[in-house]
Amino acid sequence: MGDERILGQLTKDRLMEEAVNSTGLSDFGESGFGEGLEVLLESLHKTVDDLSSYGRTCARGMPLGALENRLHLTENARTHPDIERTAVQEPIFILGLPRSGTTLLHNLLALHPALRAPLFWELQSPATPRGEEEEDLIRKCRAGLDVQHEKTPGFRSIHMQAAEGPEECTWLLMNELRSFLFVFCFDVPEYAQWLASADMEQAFRSHRSQLQHILWRRPGGTLVLKDPYHALYLDAINKVYGDARFIYLHRDPAEVLGSLCSLTESVRKLTYENQSVHTYGARLAALIKQLLVAQQEFRQAHRLDGRALDISYTTLAADPVATACSILEFLKLDVTADIENRLRGYVEEFHQHKYGVHRYSLDRFCADEAAIVRDLRDVAAGDPAGHAW
Repeated sequence: MGDERILGQLTKDRLMEEAVNSTGLSDFGESGFGEGLEVLLESLHKTVDDLSSYGRTCARGMPLGALENRLHLTENARTHPDIERTAVQEPIFILGLPRSGTTLLHNLLALHPALRAPLFWELQSPATPRGEEEEDLIRKCRAGLDVQHEKTPGFRSIHMQAAEGPEECTWLLMNELRSFLFVFCFDVPEYAQWLASADMEQAFRSHRSQLQHILWRRPGGTLVLKDPYHALYLDAINKVYGDARFIYLHRDPAEVLGSLCSLTESVRKLTYENQSVHTYGARLAALIKQLLVAQQEFRQAHRLDGRALDISYTTLAADPVATACSILEFLKLDVTADIENRLRGYVEEFHQHKYGVHRYSLDRFCADEAAIVRDLRDVAAGDPAGHAW
């Protein structure tokens, strides 16, 4: 399919029509996804000329895949009404700025037999399409990762992913067309601004429903979830998951910013021919500031006695096994010698620099590094639990 054909299909109606044709289904469920799709596509069209050939394919394929998932989810719920009775109790949300150790902690906690982290392939396909098996979905997920690793071989040194490993549940929000995945894949500042202040209660009701589909298909223990951008929507999460527990990771936002800029550059090497990386620092600093303020305001407004635990990135990095054990004890889960051995084995196998050292320099991404860093640290210092990084 040529680039012009791909770009011609970047409209809400054309994408929905193609999703219906490809699946043979027609019920997209709740209509709230339409606003996000329209804002995303309008923002995408402003930068589409700078996309690589692969980026143009993704610009069509990502929203199309989300629409197809919606159709499969609605059909799955219709044919299996017992899905909505699947329990989602006391889920654990790992929070913290991006690049603050949330992936490491997510993978460690998922090793406990009482906990259940959704796997990458499950999040990409929360409902199994008719005529397909789970192995088909796993192979599809692996193939996508193989392409990513081939095109950006250094990406795994920044963020490790595996088809059958834990992954961020923002993939479920992508099916609501309200996910920061689009923001990091594409230069869509209008969509990013809209997303940061969007009403997300219905999106998280869908998030919960999709988790029910996942648990119905493959039952497991208490869900442990993570997405750094959930901090923007804690009020919505608290409404939908009133019994949720929260693990907050804290890291110096200056270190976060440089690493996040580098991650964004790496992702967009796939989707753009050329990048204006000097704009990343200011834009991502504004996002980090929003995350910090939102998290602080939520903590000030809600008593979370017994539901929240604060951990510093420095503590986690210095001794991941001991930190994970302390969190498991906070969650009132047994920590046996076997579990400690599992944790230790993971840390030894997937040590921080297994796929190379992630090197970056913040001054490449912003003109006034000192002022941006000072501002972020001032905001972070307003959180009594977060300033001891």
